[in-house]
Amino acid sequence: MHKKVALTSFVLVSCAALVVWIPATIIFDSAEGSVNVNPASTLAEPLERSNSSEAGGGVHEDGSAAIAEVGAREQTLETAEAQTETTWFAEDARVSSEMKRELDASAPAGSVKQRYVEFDAASALATLLGTKALYAATPGERKVVEAEKSLTVQTFGDTPVTIRVDEVAVTQPLEGSSAPMVEVLGTRFDNGVQRSASFAFVPDEAGDSYTLRGQLEGSTSAPSTIEPASNGVYRVDEIDVDSLELPEDGEDAIPVEDVFDGDENVEADAAADSQLDVAGAALAGATATTATDGLYNIDLLVGYTHGTGPNIVAEVASQVSQTNQALQRSQVNARLVLLETRGVDLNQSVDMRADLTSMVSGDGQMAALRDRRESLGADLVALVVPNATSGSCGIAYLPSPQGASKYGYSVSAKQCFANLTMLHEIGHNLGASHNHEALSGPAHPFSYSAGHAVPGVARDIMSYACSGAPCPRIPQFSNPNVSFLGFPAYSSGLPDEATSREASIRWHRSSRTTAAVQSH
Repeated sequence: MHKKVALTSFVLVSCAALVVWIPATIIFDSAEGSVNVNPASTLAEPLERSNSSEAGGGVHEDGSAAIAEVGAREQTLETAEAQTETTWFAEDARVSSEMKRELDASAPAGSVKQRYVEFDAASALATLLGTKALYAATPGERKVVEAEKSLTVQTFGDTPVTIRVDEVAVTQPLEGSSAPMVEVLGTRFDNGVQRSASFAFVPDEAGDSYTLRGQLEGSTSAPSTIEPASNGVYRVDEIDVDSLELPEDGEDAIPVEDVFDGDENVEADAAADSQLDVAGAALAGATATTATDGLYNIDLLVGYTHGTGPNIVAEVASQVSQTNQALQRSQVNARLVLLETRGVDLNQSVDMRADLTSMVSGDGQMAALRDRRESLGADLVALVVPNATSGSCGIAYLPSPQGASKYGYSVSAKQCFANLTMLHEIGHNLGASHNHEALSGPAHPFSYSAGHAVPGVARDIMSYACSGAPCPRIPQFSNPNVSFLGFPAYSSGLPDEATSREASIRWHRSSRTTAAVQSH
């Protein structure tokens, strides 16, 4: 059994929009790229940060939106050479006319261009990292491992592109397959322009073989996806997300204060219960939280309803990999750890809010999912349903400033995966609101907990479409010290005018020990 003393309702804020709840006193200095942890303390004074853009990047002193990219990992690799000899997806597969018709008919929604390629996922994985690294994690652990530093891929056109490998992590399942899931998080370089790339190697239930799923951000709102098609044949699709016309402007974020019971006082519960959990941690001989590879783990349990398809487990793994790539790109020192993906024996409701509230209350078939969360110690629970309903692709709870792990639930439609909906809803659980332009009032739970959009340029995961000008959704969270991928002159976030150089720490407890890191 996977037991934890910590980590609950994380509130993700990478400098401007993300707040991470963890059970220790932590000072996160995004300007210096450092994290200091002191589990014995419960309060830290605001941390003053240098205004220099040399180490941490940020908006230039003249106030322009140009960004000083952060360190060597933000340097362009136009001349980088792949350390592997094989280019992924370079070999076109030989398929019969009949098979091609079948594959074309099963193309993902929004596919405007297709290729069918030969690809051996197991061989590619063996080239990427060794056996020792592959099995480095313990059950329920996500561990960053050493691997090749770059690779080359070929999607469309004759010229392969280089992908810098920024992070490779293995997650050993708690149950089921004996083989780990492998995430490859990277940055692709397309004519000197940076784009995101993420891959998930997913084992079968027996642990005997692997399949690969991946996403490569495109130059516009047309990313490329990679997924298995049939017997060693993979499909590469270019997806026109705009053509999907998915609902995006619904009220999908519910502040937990709006659903508290009359006798429910989250602040009182937090103050009282945190002391119990701290004492429990001490009795167990454990620190309040453990950072693995300098990263804080957000344990995730995923459920799926009828109608989500036979490949949903692998598709969820791919979504988690893409979320972690966004966190990595946004300089957030936390990652999702996929503990388990399990079926829920019910059909989705007509209204997503009904499914969301049923998870919290544990009604009917949702009781098993809620009980499983408790047995695993999962911080968050995400439910995947087949389709958008009631004009919404998803719905999630937004925590209060004190947290509220009881409400760490979200619902996302598989139909909307291409528009980063699952990432968006989990972002709400982690404390990120929509962009200011899309809000009717202040951001929640903090005034700076907002997404960021630049009309005519781009927007982050949490932002809605711009009015009057295109702004494709980029897989990253807002951070004033990080530029939008592909747009180095534009910051992905706005600094808070009064406190953009401060970090403050709070303790919180909802149903597990937590502490808040507000870094902005």
